[in-house]
This record gives sequence, C-alpha cells and structure tokens, in this order.
Amino acid sequence: MPHHQMKHATLFKLFVITSCAFATASGYAQHIEIQLQGQRFAQHQAASPQQSVLAVPSTLNIKLGQHTQFKQVSSTLYPGEIEFRFLTLGDAQGARVYDLLGWRAGLEADTLDGKSARELRAEAFFFDPQLLLSTAKDIQVMDTPTELQAQYQFQTFIDQASRPATMVIDKQTRTVVSARSANLSYLYSSNTQGEQKSPMLTVKLGENIVAQWNSVKLSPLAANSTTEFVAPTGYQEKSAAGALRVENLGANTYRINGSASGYHMHFVVGERSIAVFDAPIFPNEMAQIKKLIDASAPGKAISHIIFSHTHRDHIGGSAQLVQEETKIWGGKDAKQAIQRQLGDTLNAISTEVTAEQSIDLGGRIIRVIPAPSSHASDMLIAYDAESKTLFQGDFFMMPEVGPAPVGFPVNRELQEKLTSVAIQPERIVSVHGRVGTWQDLEQTVLRFVQQFNAKSSTP
Repeated sequence: MPHHQMKHATLFKLFVITSCAFATASGYAQHIEIQLQGQRFAQHQAASPQQSVLAVPSTLNIKLGQHTQFKQVSSTLYPGEIEFRFLTLGDAQGARVYDLLGWRAGLEADTLDGKSARELRAEAFFFDPQLLLSTAKDIQVMDTPTELQAQYQFQTFIDQASRPATMVIDKQTRTVVSARSANLSYLYSSNTQGEQKSPMLTVKLGENIVAQWNSVKLSPLAANSTTEFVAPTGYQEKSAAGALRVENLGANTYRINGSASGYHMHFVVGERSIAVFDAPIFPNEMAQIKKLIDASAPGKAISHIIFSHTHRDHIGGSAQLVQEETKIWGGKDAKQAIQRQLGDTLNAISTEVTAEQSIDLGGRIIRVIPAPSSHASDMLIAYDAESKTLFQGDFFMMPEVGPAPVGFPVNRELQEKLTSVAIQPERIVSVHGRVGTWQDLEQTVLRFVQQFNAKSSTP
C-alpha cells in the first residue's frame, strides 16, 4: 500500500464533532463507546513474498466506563481468512486479554500490568481529537515553528497514562489536527461523501503508517452498563513459559519450548546432519537455542533451514543458526522476501522449492512439498516419515491450552493437500501452539464446515 508523505499545513480538512464532549471535571471520560473501522499495516506478513506491507482489515471497539474501567474488542483479518479477535478488560490497576476465537491463546488469559493497561486505555483518547482536547491535562503552550505560527499552535499536555504528549491546534477552528504520545503520531482528517463528513484517523510509528481508521464513531454508553465490564468465564491464567529447553518428540525429532515469545522451533537429527524447520523471531535467545541444538546432536551441523513461508515471525532468527554448509529452502518467490528481510548473505544460500524434493540427513529422509495457500503463496510443508511428523506453518494451529478451535479455510487447504500427497501424520507441529494430531485437524475442519453451513442457511 502506498504511504503518502504529507505536511501538517496541507494534510487535513478539519471537522468538528457536534456531539457532547463526554468529559468530567476530573479530566476522566466516562460512559463512552468508540468504534473504529479501517486497516492496520503489517510488515512482512503479506500473502505474497513480493509484497512487503500488508493492509489488514481491522475493527476496534472501545468502551470507557466509570473511573478508569475500559473494554476493548479488536479484530484483524489476515490472508486465508485467519481472524484474530481479542477482548481486553481492565482498569488503571491492570487488565486481562482473552482470545475470543480460542485458536491462538486458547483458554489462557494474558495479564497486563497497571502501566501497560493505563497506556492501552490512554490510546483511546487519541482516537478522537475533540475527546483528546477535552480530557487533556496540564495543557501548556510550546514553541511553534516560525513558518507555522500563523495557522497553528503547538501545545504540550499530560495524557491519560500520565505521559508527556503534544498536540497541534488549528488557530482558526480550535481543533486538533495532530497529536503525539510516546512514539506514535495521530493525524486527524475527514472523509467527505456528498454533504456528509466523517472523521478519519491515521496512526504512524515514526515515518511508517501502522493504522488507517476510515471510520471513527463516538456514542454515549448507558450509565448502567455494568455487565459490559464483567470478565468472561472458562479462562485460566496464562502459564509461565519456563526456561528454554528441548523436548524430545521421539525418533530424533525435537521441539524448542520456553521462548519468551511463546513461539516454538523444531529440528530433526540424522546420522550426518540436522534440518531446522522455521526460525521465529527471538534473536536474543538464539545463542542459547543453538547450544541446545548442539547438545542434542553433538558434532553435527545444520545442513538445512526450511522456511514454511517467509513471514517475519517464521524466519527472523535464522541468521544466528547459519553455518558454513547450511542451505535455506523456501517456496516460490521466497528469495525476494529473504533478500528484503535477511539480506545478501542469507539470500545467496537460499533455494526456491517449486516441486517436491527430499533432504537426506543421513539415514533420514525429509520430504519437502510446495503447498501454496491462501495465507502464503510460498508455503512449504515438510514430512518426516520415521517420526510421522508434519512440519507446517500457519496452516493449522492448536492453542497451548484448550479444545480444537473452529478452523479457517487454510485448515481445509492443508487437509486436502495432505490427502493429495498420501500423508496422514500422527503429529502436526507449528511455530504457534501445542503439538496437534491428524484427528485435531479433522476436528477443526469439521467445526469450520459446520459453522460455514450454519451461516449459509441463515436467512
């Protein structure tokens, strides 16, 4: 998606919200609902390796209750119709995050400390310029660049998380045209359709646009909406990851657990060498992971690193694993993404696999099979017949805790691909989540089909 470079003085047509300001004398806003629709922008997550930035359809619904209560429901839709939908519920003392679809975090609720919760809540006030202006604390005039003084006034203030922030005021309309807090900038504009003007918001991290909200709506929340802030049942506290460690899955097939990110790595050891499947982003842990691999297979080199696909969270830690004889295998057009993300050195040792090939680790044959999907066109799967393990990325995920979730179209794509190449694995592993089984995959596909049929039959 193109990122337009625009200056404050020419960027925006301004709008004034005519609804009430919702602000109390204490500077807190209460009983407000904020609804946003638009897109977020994700680096290195597109369906094609040729595309560096993905526009992710997104919605965000925020409710601000009494004092510092808040509730946020976010939805993002990635290629392959893979939806993330999370509920965050809390106040200034802390918050909990719940996976409403149950496929990524399952039944484990993550905890945000007070500082993180206050900062998340504070961002809601930046989504609307009138709300921001009416609730900003300790507003002070600051120096404005000479060339902008005729039209704008720069001001400092303290945001709802007690952080120093700045805003730019249009002197004529007395509206906020932009604001900044921490490392995020908020640029306010309007979308004109006929006689109607609707608010728009662009959020930038440095020079990069991270979100474009094409619709921003504020409305009052009923003062007696106490049930809005009741936590859902059936969840448990997220378990500690523990120390970095190797889990032996059997038959010289191994899994790395305990990363702070919650991601996993896998490797298979043959008589001669080692094959690694995906290398997620935890460079600060990679030196220790390399030691764990060495201890599991003393004296054996990593001959191959197989990328399931070239999304950043699957390849970002690979540089630390590369040895003199290491080869990297990716799918069709993967080299474009490898060059862009990992540079010349790793791209030079990379090969694009466009037809099924085998890797001989010494008495151990690994099948590597192209499996282009709606999630990633450069997708590869790998199968180790000896341990009956399928290595894949983002086709299928089981949460660390919880039942098999309702699947997505990519789950059925994997099932169909495996059937076509006569593979029925006993275990299915991924960077994300726990080890799954063929029966788990069948269950997610069944639940997906049932849900699809139910929606289709609804008038």
